[in-house]
Amino acid sequence: MLPTASSTLFDNFVFASGYILIRAAFFYSLFMILYRFLNSKIGIVKDLPTAKQIAEEKSANIKGNIFEIVLLFGSLSLGIVPFNTLSVTRFIGTFFFCYMFFELWFYVCHRMMHGIRMRSIHRTHHVSVITTPLSALTLSYGEIAINEFGKFVVPCLLAHYFPLVFEGIMAYHLYNFYINVLGHSNLEVMPKWFVNSFLGKIFVTSTYHSLHHLKGTHNYGLFLTIFDRLFGTYDAQYFEHYRQVRDEKGLTRKGVLLSLRKA
Repeated sequence: MLPTASSTLFDNFVFASGYILIRAAFFYSLFMILYRFLNSKIGIVKDLPTAKQIAEEKSANIKGNIFEIVLLFGSLSLGIVPFNTLSVTRFIGTFFFCYMFFELWFYVCHRMMHGIRMRSIHRTHHVSVITTPLSALTLSYGEIAINEFGKFVVPCLLAHYFPLVFEGIMAYHLYNFYINVLGHSNLEVMPKWFVNSFLGKIFVTSTYHSLHHLKGTHNYGLFLTIFDRLFGTYDAQYFEHYRQVRDEKGLTRKGVLLSLRKA
């Protein structure tokens, strides 16, 4: 049950912990099963992640889920979250606002975290060189806080002044998590023709973000390519790599790094 303005601290804790733990349980069962059985067939990178990477990802995910519970519980209990009247129009408008706002927020923050001053915040995430479903939440506390501030706290604060609704914010929050996990899954689920289509020029694929982890440069966008195109950080070799993946040849870390030197 969603919390209300009159919810107690206990109610807020139950909601926050229940939401994050149920999300995690479904995430681990679904995506890890898909990863296990489909990675050999539609895996993007044929190299396997190291045992050290997997161990660090597991540790980071446990810490990350606990930290998200604390952040959500704190936001509810401190009155940051308003409870405006729900309507279909407000729900759709809120979801769309969160989608576009966080896309810009993520791109700017992501670029900054690849700079010298903020690189240490982002270092944990790039432990995942060969991405897995666990990579999405392999983040430092600082990076989780930055992401949650843009994804949850800012929309909630704005909802005090604009007709944004909590239900729409949470719907985007859940959507963001699952698409982000899919984007880190090392599974390319989109068909070969997608990348050359109209939608393929707007929306990213799992290959798109895998290349960012392999190269450490370009493709800073979350779900859209628009800001990479606008600010010159779009990987010009993306089409070539994508076709290689969809031809079921897959990529290797060595091969991608060699192509980077030739570019």
